[in-house]
Amino acid sequence: MHVSKNWNLITRVIQPIVWQPYPNASTGGEYGLGDMNPTFFISPAKPGKLIWGVGPAFVFPTATNNILGQGKVSIGPSFVALDQPGH
Repeated sequence: MHVSKNWNLITRVIQPIVWQPYPNASTGGEYGLGDMNPTFFISPAKPGKLIWGVGPAFVFPTATNNILGQGKVSIGPSFVALDQPGH
């Protein structure tokens, strides 16, 4: 989405679907959602050959079971670069 004439906001959300075997068990485990990881990038609205963006990455405790996620809120930096050559 455009945030100004020169800058775009790019969003990406990862919501993992997880199968976690029980530790020290020969069978069984938990299946469900892991922690959500949304990332936001500020990127030039008119990029050149290289498309890039920087911004924060978050982790939110959305796991459906304690063993499928960390149970903590986290934040850190994120960077992306993409080169799309011609045909």
